[in-house]
Amino acid sequence: MLLNILPRAKKKLTFSFFCFQFVSKIKFIRSMHHKFINSFGDYYNIDTNTVIYCTVKDHCSEIFCEGDNCYLVNMSLKKIGELFGKNFFRCHNSFLINISHIKKFLPGELKVILRNNKEVIVSRRQKPKLIKLLNSHNKNGGG
Repeated sequence: MLLNILPRAKKKLTFSFFCFQFVSKIKFIRSMHHKFINSFGDYYNIDTNTVIYCTVKDHCSEIFCEGDNCYLVNMSLKKIGELFGKNFFRCHNSFLINISHIKKFLPGELKVILRNNKEVIVSRRQKPKLIKLLNSHNKNGGG
């Protein structure tokens, strides 16, 4: 009798362990997209997937997110780009964009139109890098 229960208990334990591991991995992956940003003493937990673009304003940076959320931070765009990761592209000296939020790229006009209809200029030097990045983004399934 005990021998019949043991294999079932082992299967349940294995499935339970698998579910625990799966949920842990999902939480870890989600946490990779959440960053704490210091906005002049206040800390905000920002989901980087919701960040549309960042720009420079008066020696500070503004982070624009979905839902008209905007955060003013005392960080350079370079540091923000390093913190947020590979989905962000420095298309111009004063702009950092989330490539997942690009609606349209107009290479002839050196312009990107984002999902919120914001038009952002792309520098001539960054145009080939952006084209290469968008092509690799497509090949890798969006990230």
